[in-house]
Amino acid sequence: MPFRQSFCSITLVLLSLSFFSIGKTKNDNKAGHAKIYIYRVGQFSSAANNYTIFIDGEQFCKLSNNKYILAEVPAGVHKVSAQLGFSVFKKEAEVEIDAKEDTSYYISCYVKTGLTKTNFKMLEVAETTARLQMKDLGRDNCRD
Repeated sequence: MPFRQSFCSITLVLLSLSFFSIGKTKNDNKAGHAKIYIYRVGQFSSAANNYTIFIDGEQFCKLSNNKYILAEVPAGVHKVSAQLGFSVFKKEAEVEIDAKEDTSYYISCYVKTGLTKTNFKMLEVAETTARLQMKDLGRDNCRD
């Protein structure tokens, strides 16, 4: 009986420790870098348009509907921006991230449609929210 009780206790402790490492966002990328996940949950209103994503003013990727991208950046302040559309109809949004080493950040891109106007938004979200929203998304192949 004591062996069974000890075995169950050890198993329980090991299982508990494994659950803590599943959602880990620290120390799982290049040393000294942060990960920025930028994602786009499918919306019918802008499904045909790709969002052009910029990091610190340089074009990084074109983000498709129901996709996410991953950018690894050095620690420090970074501006992540996006454009939807072109010329006269261009809409822009921006988020500033103060990236810490070995940490992950999540940015949601979406279009908010109102009665009289449409707003293009980017929002930094918590990891738990992002993981729920990203669970069915695929990684984008970043067309230019």
